[in-house]
Parts: sequence; C-alpha cells; structure tokens
Amino acid sequence: MVVSNHITKQRLARRPTACSQSCDHTSRAFFPPEVVGLVAQSSGAFQRIKKIAPINFVATFAFWKADTMSFESVAAEISTQTGEPVTAQAIHDKMAKPQTQVMLQNLVQLALSKAIDTTSVDAVKIPGINRIFAADSSQIALNKALIDVLPGTGTKGANASLKVHATFELTTKQFVQLSFSKGTVSDHSAKSDHAVLMKPGDLMLRDLGYFDLEDLNGFNMDGRFFVSRIPLSLRMFTNSEGREIDLWAKLAAFKGHVVDGCFGLGSQRLLTRLIALRLPKAEAKKRREAAEKAKGAALTTAERAHAKWNLYTTNLKPEQASAETIRLLAAWRWQIELVFKSLKSGIGIDRLKAASCANVASAYVWAKLLGATLMLHSRLLIESVAPRPLSFMRWINRTAEAFCHIRGLIVTKQFLALARLLERLALRHCLAENHSKPRTEEKIKYSVELDSRRQKPFQP
Repeated sequence: MVVSNHITKQRLARRPTACSQSCDHTSRAFFPPEVVGLVAQSSGAFQRIKKIAPINFVATFAFWKADTMSFESVAAEISTQTGEPVTAQAIHDKMAKPQTQVMLQNLVQLALSKAIDTTSVDAVKIPGINRIFAADSSQIALNKALIDVLPGTGTKGANASLKVHATFELTTKQFVQLSFSKGTVSDHSAKSDHAVLMKPGDLMLRDLGYFDLEDLNGFNMDGRFFVSRIPLSLRMFTNSEGREIDLWAKLAAFKGHVVDGCFGLGSQRLLTRLIALRLPKAEAKKRREAAEKAKGAALTTAERAHAKWNLYTTNLKPEQASAETIRLLAAWRWQIELVFKSLKSGIGIDRLKAASCANVASAYVWAKLLGATLMLHSRLLIESVAPRPLSFMRWINRTAEAFCHIRGLIVTKQFLALARLLERLALRHCLAENHSKPRTEEKIKYSVELDSRRQKPFQP
C-alpha cells in the first residue's frame, strides 16, 4: 500500500486512491458473496439458496442499526433486495438454527485471521516487545426467559446474560480473539485462549479478573510479558525466600510517590517486579469515599492505603519500561473498555431484551461482531493515508450511522464504492476531530523514548 501523510477532497474526487484500492481488495477478501455462500453451505445454515442469499442475510444483520431492527423490518428489506416476498417467521427460523450461529462465528474467525496479518504504521515500540494485547469481557443482558440456558450474575437486573470475551491488539486496534460464555463464567476461563494466542515477546495487559500466579509464572517461563493489577489480600515477601511483609502498612507510612522493586508474591513467592504509584489527592479521596460507601463502615488501615495507591506487577525489566511507562500501559488497557462501550452505544450489540431464543441471541451478537471487526480493519487501512489518527470509538459510531448505505453496497457487490464511502467518512471524521490533548498512545511513545535516554540499553 502506498502510504501518504495527506488526503484531499480533490484527490478523492479525481480517482480511486491507494487506500480505496486496498480497502476494495480487503472487502473482497473478507466479504465476497461466493465465500460467504461457501461458509453458509459448509456450516449447514443454507442448504439450498432460494429466496434469501447468504450475503443478503449476513450483511443485513451485520450492518443494521439495532435500535430500529425487528424481524418484520429485516424481512421487508430482504424482500426489497430480492424482489420476492420473505416473511418475518422465515427470518426468525433462520436465525434460530444452530447452524446460523456457526456460520456467523466462522465468518468472524475468517475476518480475525485477516486482521491479525495487518501491521500498524506507527506502533508503540518497547524494547523486547513485539505485540501488545489487552483482554477483557463484557456482559450482555438477555431476556429473563433465557435464565436457564444463559444464566447471569443477577447484577443490574441481568438475570440472564451472555459474556463476550475479547482480546484486543492495542497497536493495531484490532480484535484478535473473540468467544462467548454464560454470564456466570469467570474471566479465568479465557486464560487458556491467551496462552494459545501469545508468542514469546508479546505483552498482555489484564485486570484483576484474570489474576493468577501460576498463569503469570507461565508467562515468565515462556518469555512472554504481562502487566497486571494486584489483589488487596495477596501475601507479599521481601524476595522468593525472604520474610513476609505488610506492604499496605508500609505504604500507609511511606511519604514518597513511587515504589519500584522485586518482591515475592503469594504462597508460591513468585519473584516479580512490583510497582506502587500514589494517586493524586482528589482521585484518592474519591476512591476512599466510594469504598466507604460500598462497605458501609470505616475502612481499615490497609483499605485506606489501598485507596491511595495503584499496585501493578510485571516481568518487564526497568530498562524496558519505567514505572511511568507501566502506569501508562495500564491506562492504555482501558482502550478495550472503550471498544465494548462503542459496540453497545454505537452498534447496539446489547439490545437483545426481546430475544427469547438463545440461538437467536448468539447469532445476533456474532453478526454484530462481524460488522465491528470489518469496520475496525477498514479504520486501520484508512488511517495510513488519513491526515490525522482515527479514534476507533468515534469511527465505529460514525460508520454505524452509515450502516444502511454500507449494507446496500455489500449486497449489490459494489466494493470499490464501499471503500470510497469509508474514505469519505474518514475525511470528514478527521476534519471534525479535535486532538487538543495527547493520546495515551502518544504519551507511551514519549515515555519509552525518555526511558531509552535514561536507562542502559535493554539486553534480552
């Protein structure tokens, strides 16, 4: 692909750009009608293609604005596309087939395999690190009628829920792994997926939901890297064979702002780097008040110290990443939280309260994830020639507004016109963006640059 630093309206109007041609090629690779048809037939979702062609069916559900969707409206749209009458019951029956869920899941995996091969133009480069991942999960509330099939945790009225487990590559802003489970399944169940995905030299950013000392020890043994939060109740030792210490009591009396050293964690005494960073007073006060309200009683000394400090553990060496870089990396993990937020607010992946069939709910979510995966990949291709970086959250929201046009172009196989449409959306997107504050990614790059000047070179 030809990389350019500027894109103009005249260039867009004059001829297809290199980005358009690349997007066109990618669109055909992801979404050719013949491949969708083969996947549909191999999965058993479409044995005989009569009124509803697989490409029409898949594109309609993947690129539908969820707040207006009903089986009646979907049937009316497909009837318009094909010129033949299609009933809402026929659409429902097709979505309720287990094979439809398999078809959509296979299409998502196909899209993910294409996205994994893509590299970022201007990625964060930390010494000794190849790729940077963030992992998280999100609950999607379902109809209470599904409580026996897909039970939820009961929080916020979600008696029935579907949990989406995702791994997100932060350097390219792409999904690389997606899976479902019941809402009651712990995040720990996804750790085996991370072990398969990650290679030596990769870095994983995870929250407390995934914390497991044996898993972190496996990272050390395999040459993989991690940054993780630490539970409040975790036992700590001066080293792998030293005495136990009350770190929270020491932090309560400590007057400095940063603690960075090696400690033994847990009963296994896993020797790893521990970093404690004092929070600003306003943020610490807010966290303390929230903890007191949740507990309904006065906080202990350890709990008050916990409200003032953020603790992280990592196997990154100081010459690879300073304490400040670790703090920024932990903050960067919030990007996957924003991904889930945009999937819900922009694409409407969580609007499933009316679905009383588990297969319909699962197929619907897979279809939405397919649309999101394709839009995120198009963002990466277009960003290489855009005048400014494209915020992926705003990009999803902006493209969601054009879903009607997007699915029409896919159904009519106008892939080059689709690429040009996305490019025009990107141009307007960039002109409307206001980057008055540096992004977390830019802060990390600057911090890594400072680390390289202060520290001796990293020796793997």
